Amino acid sequence: MRLGEPVAEAQLSAHRGQADTFKTQASRITEDAEVLGNVVQGSPSGMNAVHEGAVSDNHGITTVIQNTGHHVVIQEATNVNLSVTP
Repeated sequence: MRLGEPVAEAQLSAHRGQADTFKTQASRITEDAEVLGNVVQGSPSGMNAVHEGAVSDNHGITTVIQNTGHHVVIQEATNVNLSVTP
């Protein structure tokens, strides 16, 4: 697939920085989990692995969360703010 001719550096320089395009946006994530009163007896922890190439050719934001124990709460969150303006 051909995308076309490259843009000259002088032409790109006029657009670098995009001054005054930033707008403040606050994001908040609140996570509040508990693990209470659980009992595990005689149960071995497992094994997990992320092998080479597990997320190859992935695009965007990748999150890998692993746990092999007992009585665990995993809380994971991601805020992504994207502003597109002409």
